[in-house]
Amino acid sequence: MMLISANHCIKKRLRIGVLSLGVLLLLVLVSGCERDGAVPVASPVTVATPDNFAQYINQSAALPAGRYKIVAASYFSGVTSDYTLTISSGDTVATLQGSWANSIGRNPDLTLHAAADVHEFELTSAGGIDITLAAEGVETFVYLFDRNDNLLYDSDSVYPGITTPGATVYSVSIKLDPTIAESAAYAQSYYQAIDPNSERDTLYKWRTANCFTNDPDTQYGADIHVIFRDTKDLGYGRNMFWKFGCDGNGNDDTQNGAVAVFVENFNVELVPDFPYT
Repeated sequence: MMLISANHCIKKRLRIGVLSLGVLLLLVLVSGCERDGAVPVASPVTVATPDNFAQYINQSAALPAGRYKIVAASYFSGVTSDYTLTISSGDTVATLQGSWANSIGRNPDLTLHAAADVHEFELTSAGGIDITLAAEGVETFVYLFDRNDNLLYDSDSVYPGITTPGATVYSVSIKLDPTIAESAAYAQSYYQAIDPNSERDTLYKWRTANCFTNDPDTQYGADIHVIFRDTKDLGYGRNMFWKFGCDGNGNDDTQNGAVAVFVENFNVELVPDFPYT
């Protein structure tokens, strides 16, 4: 008989003893069992390291599915006023109206806030969230707690420009993107990695940087120009331009170098009696 554990280590020594009442007891003594090798774990990568922007291996959501609590607080204590709390997640938007009655102000102790100012909500699936608290003439503050009353996030008041006295609406937000790949910081890191000096942030500049011209009459100076139509699946045609070797070697096509391609898409239609190709 062979006993194999979950990590496929073979049990090295077995002793079999027979106890009274005909019960067979197997005593398994394990020694020297090791895994073939530890599972490699990537070092954490942040958007502060732009050259590694694509190395996020765990696209975890900002918040897991479950119940949460939001405390709508005023920035200062002793406030009596109305407020509007807006909660957005995915395609769901909830707007709640509330009132402070002698608010205690900023305080991370959930139990000290009035029950009417503690709002529960549920995320039915993991993702991001956008919480905004607004009040007229009153600075606001928001706390986000999990279902076990652990504080997750809070916010600082945003002081807008002064408008008509007594009519200023103050608001603060807690905004969590669905995943890091959907955040503005991730996008900025991507462009910082591929174009740190903003030399390719328009099509004109991109063509110049890759040794094309910006003259359509010369086919943009392309080394290869191909046009094809696609009516069966995509439903549009492609006008494609290639350039080779433009990577600092003087546009010498005899040298190994980069390949640059840009594409113009256009609408196409089936032509009667003309075979698809």
